[in-house]
Amino acid sequence: MRRTSLKLPFGSVNFGGPPRTVPRLAVYGLWSMAEEGPWEGDDLDVHLLPRGGPQSWLDYDGVVFATGCFHVSSPCTDARGKAPTPEQLTADLNQREGQAETLLRQGKPVIALVPPLPAGLTSTSADPVPDLLVRLLSRRGVQVIPLASADPVPTYVDESFKPHVARYGSAYAQFLYDQASNPNVTSLARCESGISAVAVDGLLYALPANYPQSQEACATMVADAARAVLRFRALTEARDPPWLDDVVLPHEIEVREQLRRFEAQLTDARTRLEVARTQRRNLLVGTGDQLVEDVVSLLRTGFGIDARCRPVQPRVEDAVLLAPDGEVIGVIEIKGKNGNFASGDIGQARQHRRRNNLPDIAPAIVLLNTLRSAPTLQAKDQPPDLDRIHHAVKDHVLLLRTLDLYRLVGLLQEGKVTGGLLKSTFENEAGWLKVTNAGAAVIKS
Repeated sequence: MRRTSLKLPFGSVNFGGPPRTVPRLAVYGLWSMAEEGPWEGDDLDVHLLPRGGPQSWLDYDGVVFATGCFHVSSPCTDARGKAPTPEQLTADLNQREGQAETLLRQGKPVIALVPPLPAGLTSTSADPVPDLLVRLLSRRGVQVIPLASADPVPTYVDESFKPHVARYGSAYAQFLYDQASNPNVTSLARCESGISAVAVDGLLYALPANYPQSQEACATMVADAARAVLRFRALTEARDPPWLDDVVLPHEIEVREQLRRFEAQLTDARTRLEVARTQRRNLLVGTGDQLVEDVVSLLRTGFGIDARCRPVQPRVEDAVLLAPDGEVIGVIEIKGKNGNFASGDIGQARQHRRRNNLPDIAPAIVLLNTLRSAPTLQAKDQPPDLDRIHHAVKDHVLLLRTLDLYRLVGLLQEGKVTGGLLKSTFENEAGWLKVTNAGAAVIKS
């Protein structure tokens, strides 16, 4: 077990959890492998956790992580000394995000050290957002902007963070936020390029830092950052004692209640946006059983069409249309593919119809997520080949892309179509159901 000289000048200040003689600090994504046991000091223990390991952040009094450690370009390896796959990184990121939010709710600090950032890391339009700090800060109204080159000269540094910034403080990113809308965000350091370090609610910290060159350097840098946070929190509590908020005026209570309502509305709006985004992703990128279930659910709840997934596995056809008495009156072939409609897709729908002893004019729908790996919307938004449309008309089969189905949802919300229109089209039409922002029409030639 290794030791470092970690000496806090003003005694034992706790990280916010149950009282401990020595706080335990988890360190993640700053070094490839963990030592046997923690790096111990008089004031705190530094535990270097391997990326992708089973250790939970919730077992510690706080966490320090490297911005970018969940990106494939990170030099940090996993517990076996191997570079994890993108899928493993995303799964780990999602898990650690939940643990970080829990730590913050428990009043424990989450400290992000910001080294040079890889391209695309700070995009909040990516799906999923590829970095933990970007997720945490964007949720709190702070934008992370990478700098084209390091800015090593601070123009202002909070007194508590001067030792850390003096040793590790080259800025590789700036942080943008509206101070009026985010009074809980504190600027800790600035450079010519902008704000280079912030604290949110005195719990979430983003500090400039270089990647350490050794495990000992890693432990020392983390300890310095932790001491800076402890000093800042101690001084903040001395300036703003916890009981200060117990002395309030009626007007402030009213404003707080308004803020609570606005935050509840904002949370609800974000939830609804995330549900819509998930539905869009599943319909336009998905495949397999999940796509089948999502399409059938949308047909039932969005358009009032009595469609059901076949309960048997493997499914012969993906879904069926039912009459009010429960009788099967039509079949639906649902799948995602990298190509467009093919003769085989139409043939499958025709075979499913015959297998159910339905007449040749019974509804048969081929509902495909076409060109699911297309790099752009323009590349994805390609109509069926005219020969396929003629083939579908001849065999009395309706072709529908999930892209068109999703656009129908928009028309339905705008009142331009009704669920009954789609139900009637399913039951009576053949060809390609083309949908634009203006309306829907069945193309036969």
